[in-house]
Amino acid sequence: MGNTRAPTPGRSRPLRVEDFDLPPSPPSPPLHLFTRHEHGGNKTANWSLTPSREILIVGASNISRLPLIRDIRAVSHGTHSPGGQPTSPGVHKVILSFGLNDRGRGNTTLLESKHQKLLQSAKDTFPNAAIFIPIINISSNLTLKPTQNIRILNQLIFQTFHSLPKLRQSAFSMDQDNIHWSPNTARLMWDHWRSFLVFGNPTLTHHP
Repeated sequence: MGNTRAPTPGRSRPLRVEDFDLPPSPPSPPLHLFTRHEHGGNKTANWSLTPSREILIVGASNISRLPLIRDIRAVSHGTHSPGGQPTSPGVHKVILSFGLNDRGRGNTTLLESKHQKLLQSAKDTFPNAAIFIPIINISSNLTLKPTQNIRILNQLIFQTFHSLPKLRQSAFSMDQDNIHWSPNTARLMWDHWRSFLVFGNPTLTHHP
């Protein structure tokens, strides 16, 4: 009968990636992709925007938290307002994500006037576009007064007949400043909005 003993293992040594003939890994894509439009400290006088895509997302600082938008039809811009910009007839759909920065204001008349001007500016700037304004999710960590003010804002948004329903509350969370979305919320918010950009109706009637 022959020798059936297992062979003695040789001396071990660490292996390197360079020891294998592998193709190089592609570079990782950036987490966020956006264009900064400089205004030199004066947004009203110096800020401008000339959209080159058919879907536009315009809003306050939370817009910069959206994930990389891979749809070549869409682009997002953080701004104070679309008003005063060159007319852009090639834009077909616009999301206006504003309002959270007004959570400290409880004057309904002032808020209504401000949001009517915002909506009219968007209509003038994007005459061929369906305009969408998302209902604002309310963080459970906000105190009573900001919560009440956001509810007033949401009612005003709803009355424009351009409202998008808010993200389901179980999927909503904010960073510690109670202003900015968490990274996961930003991703889910874009998925939520995208479903209406593709299939939605510009005259939605979802109650806040």
